[in-house]
Amino acid sequence: MSSRSDRLNLLRALLADHDLRTHEEVRAALADAGQTAHAATIGRDLEELGARRVRGADGQLVYRVGEPPLVPSAPLDLLDEVLLRF
Repeated sequence: MSSRSDRLNLLRALLADHDLRTHEEVRAALADAGQTAHAATIGRDLEELGARRVRGADGQLVYRVGEPPLVPSAPLDLLDEVLLRF
C-alpha cells in the first residue's frame, strides 16, 4: 500500500499531464496508475492540493493545481498546513 504523500504526488502529476474533468475521471486515472481511492478521499486530496477547475485547451473545465505559495502568509497558517496533513 502506498503512502498518502505518494498518492498526492501521483495525483498532482496526473492533473498536470491529463485533462481530468470529474472525480470519476480522477479515480479512473489513479486506478490506471495502480492507486485505488474512494470518492471522499479524492475530494479531500483535490482540496488539499488546491486543485481548481479551469478552462482547458478545448474550453472544457478541467482540474489543475496551482503552484504553492513560497512563503506562508503567517506562521499560524504554516502550522495549520502541517497539522492538516496528519
